[in-house]
Amino acid sequence: MNRATMRRRPRVPWGFVALATLLVAVSALGCHPASAAADGADAADGGAAPLRAGDIVFQTSTSKQSAAIQHATHSPFTHVGMIVHADGKLAVFEAEGTVHTTPLEAWIARAPASFVARRLKDAASLLTTAGQAKLVTEGRKHMGKPYDAAFDWSDEKMYCSELVWKSYHEALGIDLGAPRPLRSFDLTSAGVHAALVQRYGKSIPLDAPMISPQQIFESDLLETVRDDRKN
Repeated sequence: MNRATMRRRPRVPWGFVALATLLVAVSALGCHPASAAADGADAADGGAAPLRAGDIVFQTSTSKQSAAIQHATHSPFTHVGMIVHADGKLAVFEAEGTVHTTPLEAWIARAPASFVARRLKDAASLLTTAGQAKLVTEGRKHMGKPYDAAFDWSDEKMYCSELVWKSYHEALGIDLGAPRPLRSFDLTSAGVHAALVQRYGKSIPLDAPMISPQQIFESDLLETVRDDRKN
């Protein structure tokens, strides 16, 4: 796929609630921003498939809300981050607690049997040194911001999939999936419904657009470069 085939969309108004709204009282999706610019040199983790700055990494969190998130999104993935270079090593730019970077090995160690990495199919032309630097620049704008437990689409706070989506959108004009309204997710679980009622009362924002880790994972602009999942 060449650059011309990439869909570039106009800037999305950041006034809507993102995917995790559904999971707001149900989940702890995480995401932190990137720090240092990548220089194009790949690095490997433990002899496994080499990862590159800009790769998007997924895992299943071990939080108590993880099962509810998986049910609502029909996906094992409940957390997502982006590979960056930090202090000469690979790290994960994520939103969890705050927007920050976490050493790659430490990030994988949270849930090693659920780790998957995906990369732009057109990485050779888009994730150049300049492209990686743009991702870092956009990510730095959110560094240190608190985690968005309300999953609002504003830039005041960040949740994991929002951070990754916005970094790619702002830096490269690429949308990894499209926001969907809350009502389009599976809300049939008693646990999910109870959490939504607890968080929103009778005013559940069913039409609020959201973006989930699974929606990013399913983007046809990406391909899997490493899959450590255990059956």
